[in-house]
Amino acid sequence: MREHICGQGERTTFRQKKSASDIVVAPVEHIITIYSDLYRVLAAKENIADFMSLLLVSIESEMYKDAVGALNTGLAAIPVGSLNIEGAMDLTALVEMAELVQAKNAGVKPYIIGSAAALMKALPDSALGYRMNVDGAKGSIDILQNVIDFPVMRLNNAVDATGKLVLPSNKVYVVSPSVDKLVKGVMTTAMTNTNQHFDNADLTSNFTYRKAWDFVMASAATAGVYTITD
Repeated sequence: MREHICGQGERTTFRQKKSASDIVVAPVEHIITIYSDLYRVLAAKENIADFMSLLLVSIESEMYKDAVGALNTGLAAIPVGSLNIEGAMDLTALVEMAELVQAKNAGVKPYIIGSAAALMKALPDSALGYRMNVDGAKGSIDILQNVIDFPVMRLNNAVDATGKLVLPSNKVYVVSPSVDKLVKGVMTTAMTNTNQHFDNADLTSNFTYRKAWDFVMASAATAGVYTITD
């Protein structure tokens, strides 16, 4: 849509659509093989069902890690400016970013999200005059419920292949997921194959699980990132 401010005469222009291009997401295959030993199964020392449970948890964790990684990569690519701020935490600047994201997303209220460590850095400083009442019997440190009516939400973190946390401890994101999801993902149905214990000379049974997926940052919604330097 293009708006023209002109006189009473009629003006014709080219019609346009907002979409710029198509994005193709090709799923990447992941393969996991587990096995059980017949003698250990007969001795009730191991159960293939336990291995299956660990396999599915591993798949879920890996998919979540990839989705969070796509979110980090996509938001880091936002040009430096009013939607990509780096510096000491300034709640006024954070609220201004949230207002800008809301205005650009047709008035939909955004969320301020991040890891637990990152959101701790967004807590109001006592020097600003904020006060907090703590019940001595059940005191706890928790995140803010909202900042000037902008909801705050903690994201669960994930661990990468090197054992490090995926979500950074110095970045807070401002997003409106209800306008359009920031991360898009594709996946295939799982394929499995197995054999019997007596098919292998060492009396082990293999179970192989194949599933393809991938996640990318692709959204029509506006988002912001605040990198906290100290």
